[in-house]
Parts: sequence; C-alpha cells; structure tokens
Amino acid sequence: KASAQTQSPMNHRHFLSLTSCFTRRIFPQIQNVSFRSLSQSQQSSSLHMPLSNLTILDLSRVLAGPFASQNLADLGATVLKVEHVDSGDDTRYWGPPFWEKCHSDQSKEIECSAYFATCNRSKKSIALDLKTDQGREIIYELAKKSHVLLENFSTGVTERLHIDYGTMHKLNPELVYASISGFGRTGEYKNRPGYDFLAQGASGMMHLTGEPDREPQKIGMALVDVLTGMYVTQGVLASLIAKKGQFIDVSLFDSALASLVNQAQNYLSTGKSPKRLGNEHPNIAPYELFECRDGPLIITVGNDHQFNKLAKFLGMDPLEVKDKFATNKLRLEHRPQLKDIIHTSFVQHDRAHWIKHLNDLGIPCGPVNNVAEAFAEQPAIDRDMVWSFKDSPVKVVGNPIKFSETKIDSRNATPPPRLGQHTHEILSGVLEYSDEQILALERKHVIRCDR
Repeated sequence: KASAQTQSPMNHRHFLSLTSCFTRRIFPQIQNVSFRSLSQSQQSSSLHMPLSNLTILDLSRVLAGPFASQNLADLGATVLKVEHVDSGDDTRYWGPPFWEKCHSDQSKEIECSAYFATCNRSKKSIALDLKTDQGREIIYELAKKSHVLLENFSTGVTERLHIDYGTMHKLNPELVYASISGFGRTGEYKNRPGYDFLAQGASGMMHLTGEPDREPQKIGMALVDVLTGMYVTQGVLASLIAKKGQFIDVSLFDSALASLVNQAQNYLSTGKSPKRLGNEHPNIAPYELFECRDGPLIITVGNDHQFNKLAKFLGMDPLEVKDKFATNKLRLEHRPQLKDIIHTSFVQHDRAHWIKHLNDLGIPCGPVNNVAEAFAEQPAIDRDMVWSFKDSPVKVVGNPIKFSETKIDSRNATPPPRLGQHTHEILSGVLEYSDEQILALERKHVIRCDR
C-alpha cells in the first residue's frame, strides 16, 4: 500500500471507491439495508463518511449509550433512537437550561433541554411502546435491518420485554448487541442500578479527587458516562471489523476502574491505596497549580529537560538543582521545597507574563479557564468545536476527531430530534408500512408521530 501511494498519490474519488469496497467486504449484510426515506441531499452528504452504510438501533437513554451512538452518528452511521411513546428519553426534561425556538409571533416553544442536546444530534427518533406486541414487532423488524443494537435497561428488563440478546441473535445472527449497566450483566452486583455518581464513588475515583484535608469530590461532569460511551464505541467498531455478531457487556464501574490508569497501577504495584493530593501529581513534579499575581497557573513539567529550562529561567541555584531537583525522583522527594521556590517567583508577575515566556521555552503551562473562557480560546474557534444547525437555535460541542479525507462537521449533522419526529418516516421508508397501518398504530397508542 505504501509503495502504491509513493508511485501515484490517491485522489479523493479513488479513496472513496476503495473505502466503499472495503466497507462492503467488512459488512456484507449492509447491502440489504435500504433507508428509502432519506432525502437525496442527506444521502449524498453522508456518502464520504466512514460509517455511512451502518444502521444503529439505539434503545439506550440518558448519557453513556446515547453518547456512544452519537459517536457513531458523527462518523456517518444512521442512528434510530427508540424512545418511550409518552415521555421519551429522561434527559429531555433535565433542565433548565432549555433551548427555546422563537417564532414570528414572538411566542416560544421548548426545542430540547441542554442536557438532551449533549448526545443526541444526528439521530432519528421513533417513539413506541415496547410493552405491546406490535411495538416489539417493530423492534424485531428494525433489528433485522440493523448492524448494532444499544441498550441500558436494568438487568432482567430486556428478557421480560423479549428483546434480549438471545432473542435478537436468532433474528439477526450478525447483530452486534451492546449492553450498558452500572456494574455489569454478571456477578453479585448485576441487579444494582447505576449512575455516573455512584460509579465515581465505588471505583475510587472520588477518593482521589479533591484536597487532602477535605471530603472526596466528584468530577464536575459525568465523566464515567462519557468514558463508558467511548468504550462501547470501541467495542462496537472492533466487533464490526471482526465481522462478529456478539454480545458486548460494558459497565460504568469497570470503565471507571479502568480509567484510574496510573493510580490503579500505583496500588497494584505497592499494595497501598493512593491518597488525594489536590492538584499535585502522584508521580511527577512540578505538575500542579501555582499562584501568580493575578490568579492560578498550571505547570506540567513532564521530563528533566523541561525542568532544566524552567530552573534556568527562574534563576535557580545550579548546585541546588543538581543535588535536589536533577531527576523526577529527587523532585518528588523535595517537592515542598521546590514548590516554595517556584511560588516565590510566580507571585511576582501576572499569568500572561509566565504563559508567554514559558511557552516560548517549550515549558507546558496554561490558565484555569471557566467554561465561557474555554470556548473563547483560539483552538475552540480554529478547530470548529461549536456546531450550529439550520433552522434550529441549538448549538452543540463539535466532534474532536479531524480526518484529512472524511470530514466530520456540522454540515453533515442534524439537530437533536423531537420525540417521535421520524416515526412515520422510519415505518414507511424502512419497514414499508402503509399510512393506514401507521395511523392504526397511532390510534392504539403503540407509536407516536410528530410530523
């Protein structure tokens, strides 16, 4: 492959052709799926996306599962978001704040909660009652035409609803079935409910977060849900590449425990439970906050070369540096003294002074921004990290993946859907239900259509 590229650079059309052939070989069942209700513009805009031939049947709610399916949607997959016929996803009502749509008569209507917008862009909402035979039949028919199913019901619910992996595997042996739970589908805790906060506490994450002399703190966002969503995305893609229809079991607890990385390994290596260090790093120094004349600044010195440049710029005594700070091991041993030396220098100038000069020297440093300041940072602007949509007031955080060929941006995205916005489209276009059949299901309250 490298040889061919060296001899003749691949043009964009050739790249897409090869990608399409590769996808057909990896996912041969894709060729039987047809979403005839998609507009021609939608089809053409997504053809160059990596997962444009995949269909995801998403029965999950709240954050971890929807975050995983949004990852796949950003990459071009068609995501069918299955919601409760009456209430929809719980997070539709998790507010304020809410996004509001303004009309010409100056009236307003709620578009969606800010929380729901977090992880539900580029999806098609189908609202139905899974407790009815006809509602389940719709799920069965969609599962036959899908490549991935996501769910995060409490343990035992999918069996009672007859939408468990065993049932779905019989309908579609190539279906990748990803199941998300608090503590896993096996083991003593399998029946326990789970939320991000609980997982942060149970995994040791909270014990490691906060100042040493204060109570443990949870992280300021639902990080465990996000990490779990990423692990689910990884498992789904690995299964698809392996062409394996299989059951994927991912828990919040396991994901949180795996994310302890070096702190977990510190315990496994010593048998001693790590303690809270505030903003200090357990294995590196200096790697923490230092007060400047106008506020705190983060310094992250990751190697001896960077520290030597910092020491020289601060005018530290070369002999003292050699005796006490020459290696990271020595710096950890003499951390209190080193902190005093750095603090004495930093409080003499504003943060802007240190940010300019230290960055010029290649010493990593930066401010502690609030969220508004973070979105005002130049990288957020330069790298399209805020997306907006036509005919919608909603703005969302953009995808951080930047491909050279397969562009991921707001032009291929759609705003978070209204509850049941695409029910009619999916039933008529995918399952070929007639208008009369759809109306009959609506009257029985099996489905909800928001046209």
